[in-house]
Amino acid sequence: MSGMDGGDDGELPDAAVATIAEVAKQCKFLAATSCRASLDECARMLGRLQLNGFEMTASKAEGSSGGHRPVGIGVFPSASWTNHSCAPNCRQSFDSHGCIVVETARAVRKDEELTIPYVDTRLGRSERRERLRKNFAFDCACERCAAEA
Repeated sequence: MSGMDGGDDGELPDAAVATIAEVAKQCKFLAATSCRASLDECARMLGRLQLNGFEMTASKAEGSSGGHRPVGIGVFPSASWTNHSCAPNCRQSFDSHGCIVVETARAVRKDEELTIPYVDTRLGRSERRERLRKNFAFDCACERCAAEA
């Protein structure tokens, strides 16, 4: 299964799996007894969320340092098919209903894959790659990382 057993999404480091298992122990008790899943099922679900979830953000209030603030995590099946690039041709945002909006950020060639950033692309190569490895369980091999190597 994605997030815990490897597969197409990669395999989380042992420390991340241990943290997810610990969180799963606590999350299990948030649901009514009749709705509770096994500890293993809870951990697998949290692993999937870690690898496939999108951090939802909102614009910071006027007068603040600008940028965006995290407001939650969501799983958007259609957007989760979009791969990462450190030089993406698309950007994602959220509308007032919490729906994800993926728009092209530049002209896209015919048959070019649509990509989004999974991490802050203003970071240096090593920090981007470290965050991708830690949070999404893969080593980035995009054109930008290759050029900056």
